[in-house]
Amino acid sequence: MAALALPVALALGVLAELGTGIARRLLRGERGWWRGVTGRWDDLRRLLRSARARPAAVEAAGATAALVGAGLAAGAALGLLPGSMALAYPALVAGAIGGHLAYRIRRDGEGPAARARLHAALAEPAFAVALGAMVLRWRALDLEAVRGTQSVLGPGISLAPALAAVGLALAALAALAAGALRLAPEEPGPRRGGQAWGAGGKLLAALTRWAVAGATALTVGVLVAGHRLDPTPAALPFAVSAVSAALLLGGAVAGARLLGPSRRPVAAAAALVLAAIAVALVLAA
Repeated sequence: MAALALPVALALGVLAELGTGIARRLLRGERGWWRGVTGRWDDLRRLLRSARARPAAVEAAGATAALVGAGLAAGAALGLLPGSMALAYPALVAGAIGGHLAYRIRRDGEGPAARARLHAALAEPAFAVALGAMVLRWRALDLEAVRGTQSVLGPGISLAPALAAVGLALAALAALAAGALRLAPEEPGPRRGGQAWGAGGKLLAALTRWAVAGATALTVGVLVAGHRLDPTPAALPFAVSAVSAALLLGGAVAGARLLGPSRRPVAAAAALVLAAIAVALVLAA
């Protein structure tokens, strides 16, 4: 079932990647907002043409862990697995760790990869507290119970009391902001003059980013406006919430890049404060 959920997570991750490109276009006027996605076809062609493009063993192992973790989290969010946040959160952690292993740690040394791992560690408390605030809103770890409640009463973002709805919205924003910082960095372009060098690693890194981003969007989406999967218009808010979460996550990734490495720890602290406010609002409701 995790394998069935993984394509959905990847599709949302691609949408998040496009959202990042669009945000960069709007914020900085960068051209080619679609290249984060279409550029992977070039990597695939290079991988098929040259053995030098094959990923290293640690990259392949990290990508496998990330894809499995993202698939489990997405399966729990979609209801394809009988899961709860006790499954989904560790799966998201495994996905994030695997994504950083899939990035070229061995070759980058203490460069962008090391900074990204630090930022991910700093953002993890905010991510955990934000998810905790959303779980507190429903007083349940079981995602099936969360989906069932919203299937009957409507999306959580629109349910009274108002303080709980505001807290849920703030927690979702905090989770997406922290989720952007948890992702492995984008793979740099080819180096050493060899167009085939690193193509396999770049492709795996992109796939893991998409999978983890999509699983994060699905998890936030089910807690904000979850619904049992059925072919009825009532399930539409869940789809809208997951797509919106993916686009917001992509925008947060662009914002993190605009801030620069030195200010990302401040962004992680701000996300933690926002998550703490969300907890307070939910408890006060």
